[in-house]
Amino acid sequence: MARRRRERGNVRRKRSGLQAYVRVAGVLYSKMFPADTPRETWRAWIDATVDEPAAGTLAADVEVYLATLADRPKREAERRVQLAYWIARFPKRPRRSITAVEIRIGVADLLNTGRAASTVRHYLTALHHLWSTLDGRAAPNPLRDVPRPRQPAPLPRAIPYPVIEGILAEFATHRHGKLDAAALEQIRTRCAAGEPQRALARAFGVTDAAVSKIIRGARKAGDPTPAKTAARLRVLAYTGIPPAQIGALQRADIDWQGGTVLVRPRRKGAGAPPRRHPLTAAGLAALEAFAAVDAFGPFNTSSAHHAFRRAVDRYCRRLEDDPATHEAGVALRVQLADVRPYDLRHSFLTAVYAVADRSIVQAFGSHADPRTSDRYTLAGVAPAMRAAVEALNAAGFGPGNPGNETGNIAAPQPSTTGQKRPSEVHADSSMMMSESPENV
Repeated sequence: MARRRRERGNVRRKRSGLQAYVRVAGVLYSKMFPADTPRETWRAWIDATVDEPAAGTLAADVEVYLATLADRPKREAERRVQLAYWIARFPKRPRRSITAVEIRIGVADLLNTGRAASTVRHYLTALHHLWSTLDGRAAPNPLRDVPRPRQPAPLPRAIPYPVIEGILAEFATHRHGKLDAAALEQIRTRCAAGEPQRALARAFGVTDAAVSKIIRGARKAGDPTPAKTAARLRVLAYTGIPPAQIGALQRADIDWQGGTVLVRPRRKGAGAPPRRHPLTAAGLAALEAFAAVDAFGPFNTSSAHHAFRRAVDRYCRRLEDDPATHEAGVALRVQLADVRPYDLRHSFLTAVYAVADRSIVQAFGSHADPRTSDRYTLAGVAPAMRAAVEALNAAGFGPGNPGNETGNIAAPQPSTTGQKRPSEVHADSSMMMSESPENV
């Protein structure tokens, strides 16, 4: 018997009718039909949609462009997501028929749906790079006539180091060995009595996944695991090395005697060459802890982000549960609402800016463009400005110092003995005018 060929796409019933859908080249297409639409109608739409894109269409050119990024799988995955929007917007359209006005309308739709300006700029960059890669930089490109949406001014992202230490300490107290056998048995008993797992997780300061493991019996008391995530975050906070370069670190890159580390090439943005960075005492200690738990090798930044956010939540909760620090914990939770692991790098570079100029911040940040370093100086005070204020204080700057006169306006001098103030002179002259013979 001949094997039946599996048809692509399907249909699902919704309140407003039937929704036909099919995925083509990683992009999900869908269309609504009335509830009584015959199968032949929506199946014809699916068949027409899954046809291979013709040469010269945007969809076909996207596949050619992505093939040029095969040596950069992470960038290829990002561009595939970014270009999927334009494929869905211009299905089966010849790429050269797309105009700047149509792209502008697409940008407006993205912004109206709540996409951040930075996200929209990434979408435009992906499309612009596709055009210049396939046609050459000198060829006509409609993206040149599409203005980029203005991004809001960046805000300071640095975190005070006492807060950083408090967050990182939560990793040490939240390891598998935190719960003893009695606590594990108590969790199992309370869960059997019907208490929700989420409530148990909050009561014992562990994650929902940990409670599930305890209930299944997969977790044993005193079963510590190396806190590799905490070690990586500590290196990020005390060396400012980007996460990708932390994942590329090797033991041979660290000079323990000389107190330096080799930061490998950076491909993000315009890229940066390898450079050996000197280490502070705290940075060297962070790398020692990093090596002690063997945290070398690439790691999932998304998992690190979630672990960091959980540590932030536990840190704030610990402060809130203490009556003496309750108000501070509530306020800190608001301030740390959108904090992220990358802000640890901001904190280090801000600390560098407090004692050095922007060129040093650029060197430690591995920035190809000095303008990129500017955002890391927002939470700091320029050393030259701080020195100027200290010089003013040393000179006695203030309201009590008569030497603080500036500009071309002379300050009024205090009256001497026997002389009248200007207001008294004005009053006397008025009286004299009222008593003159002409006014009698």
